[in-house]
Formats: sequence, C-alpha cells, structure tokens
Amino acid sequence: GSRTGCGETGAIPLTVLAPTSHVAYTASTNPTLMWYVPATVPYLLDVSLYQVGDGANERQLVYQYEAIEETSGLFQFTVPDSELTLTSGERYLWQVAIACDPNSPANDQTIVAELEVVEVPEAIAIDLANAQTLEEQSQIYAENGYWYDALQSAVGWTELFDDQPPLTVLDLLEELAEVEGGIHAWYLAQMNLQFPVVVE
Repeated sequence: GSRTGCGETGAIPLTVLAPTSHVAYTASTNPTLMWYVPATVPYLLDVSLYQVGDGANERQLVYQYEAIEETSGLFQFTVPDSELTLTSGERYLWQVAIACDPNSPANDQTIVAELEVVEVPEAIAIDLANAQTLEEQSQIYAENGYWYDALQSAVGWTELFDDQPPLTVLDLLEELAEVEGGIHAWYLAQMNLQFPVVVE
C-alpha cells in the first residue's frame, strides 16, 4: 500500500463515518462524531465545528479540540455540553484534521461533513419510544435521515456484545456507501472496524 507522512501502510486515508455528499440530520444538540484514522505514528488531531450561515462561504468557528494522539482506528467524539450546545434548526460543518509531520504540511489530511440539528417529529419519536432495542432505534433513525443518531445507537448496541463484530454498524456503513458513491464509498467499504476509541 501507499505510505504518507502519517506512517500508514493501508489504502484508507482519514475518513469520516458520515455523509459528505449531503447534510445529515441529528436530533442531538451534543452529537457524537466518528472517524477513522490510519496513522501509525503520533499525530496532532484537530476537530473543528463551524456554524454555517446563509451565505455560500459564511461560517463561524464555534468549537475546536486539539490533542496529540497515538492511536489508529475508529474514533468517537461527543461535543461536550459543558463547552457547546448546538442550536436546533441550525446547520454545522465539522472538520477533522491530522498532522503527523510539522515539516511536511502537504501530508496533512483533512475531511469535512455537514450536519443539521432537527427535532424528531412526533410520529418518529413514538416509533423510537416503542423500539425494543438500540438496534431497532438505529434503524428508525437511519430510515428518517438521522445518520448521527443511527450510528450512535448502533455503536451502543454493539457494545453490549463484546465478542461479536459490529454488524449493525457495518450495515449502516454499507447503506451510507450506497448513498455516497465514489471514493468515499470505497473507503467505507474497506474498513475493518473495531470498537471505537472514545476521545475525552
């Protein structure tokens, strides 16, 4: 495989587990974001969240997290409610960037996705309340465009079964790949997912 400044040897670069071709919904004002990092050497992780305005390029930085990380694989990050609560009805752009070599910024990797905070309509809320498992909740969220909530529920369901692969998560990524198409879909299909590293 290829090798870049982050030391990775696989074919998958930094990849967000979210739609990049359209704006997905979340019902949460403190959503959980997930991404895959291929790095095998320490790197600077930067997670930035922007509120998107009405203009084409209008956006305001509302939250930023930086840390040195040494772990590769799947990451799970929840925007801390002590620092920021998103506003219902607003759109946000989130960006993940990794930098492994300060002398070679050309090797930095950055990817962005957008989300919109949308309250769950009453009919869907009733379906969610009647769901027997997190897996069922995940499917209901996914069917109605609430990607971030679907993925969070799927991961929660998976964590109840320590020795089993995250089938619900893989099913969701397969659905997302079909919607996305292109190179992002190919990356999603190549992932060998383990349980996520939780970023504190």
